[in-house]
Amino acid sequence: MPAGASKDIVLVDDDPFCVNEHNAKINNNWRNHHTCNKGLEETCFSCTHLGEKSKAFTGYLTMVDCSLWEDKKGNKYQYELKLIGAKLGLLKKWERKKKEKTSLVLSRWKVHREDDKKASTGDEWESMGVVEKPDKLFELANYRGKKLPEWWALAESKADIMAYVKHTFQVEVGEDGKLVREIPIFNYMELLAPRGNAWAKDLMSGTTREEAMPEFGAAPAGASDTNGGIGAEDDVPF
Repeated sequence: MPAGASKDIVLVDDDPFCVNEHNAKINNNWRNHHTCNKGLEETCFSCTHLGEKSKAFTGYLTMVDCSLWEDKKGNKYQYELKLIGAKLGLLKKWERKKKEKTSLVLSRWKVHREDDKKASTGDEWESMGVVEKPDKLFELANYRGKKLPEWWALAESKADIMAYVKHTFQVEVGEDGKLVREIPIFNYMELLAPRGNAWAKDLMSGTTREEAMPEFGAAPAGASDTNGGIGAEDDVPF
């Protein structure tokens, strides 16, 4: 979040998937997070190139960003399904709040970032209760500009999109062969897997993040649209 900003979010799960993560500044862009390759290969190119201290212990959860915002082209966005990566301070805060509440699954939060010295994930977390209508949130939530019900329907009709959905999310299939209609969490094992030193070298050479990490790039043909994913504008429709 920018300094001084606030967001309304929903945490979908509460058991962070933790990795040691590097982040390289490329073309004046810091959004180049990637998992350390130590363990996958004998040495890690990013550790050597960026330094051992460049990696940080990071825990990921899935969230729905309920805040309404507009890009420079006038496209509106709301209820976007996103990864949120927390460093140790926020991980400890999540752990403490989980003990207080027993569970953070589908919990609602008002998150604020006081200034640019605070973590970009926000330093003030105010509890706003829990989601009372998960089915309504499923209808509103979207990923890459398409609402989840549309993703699920496409996946059930097209094998390549089903493969993409299963690669991107942890989903369940019911006895009727249909995807279960509920807010999914991301497939952390796939999306946050170490990519190897060849991938890291390409990244450092200036390859864009979407080129280097295809699953965060273009979805299969016919899977995306340009409506911005705008949902209902009620205060709390779920």
